[in-house]
Amino acid sequence: MFEHRLASLLGRSLGELDELPARELERWARYWSEEPWGPHRDNLHAALIITELLRPHLKEGASLNMDKFMLKPKADLDAAARAKFVAQLNSMADAPPARERARRR
Repeated sequence: MFEHRLASLLGRSLGELDELPARELERWARYWSEEPWGPHRDNLHAALIITELLRPHLKEGASLNMDKFMLKPKADLDAAARAKFVAQLNSMADAPPARERARRR
């Protein structure tokens, strides 16, 4: 996605970006990681505002994670759900069978 954002910012095509030296592309990536622009930055701002609006309503000692309020692409959500499912299957595979657990008690 970064290349698409940069091409839009510079008014170039993706093919023209391929002609940039790797060092320059790396410097643009580093700049974007420190000062993002466009929809990603808007997403950060919206999540920050929501977090601060909810803060007064939290119980004492509770905290909010801004990431919870970030819009995420469907592909990322699907990948996270698959990873969670696989982790659950792995933990079930590693757990001793119910008969063994009952015998240990």
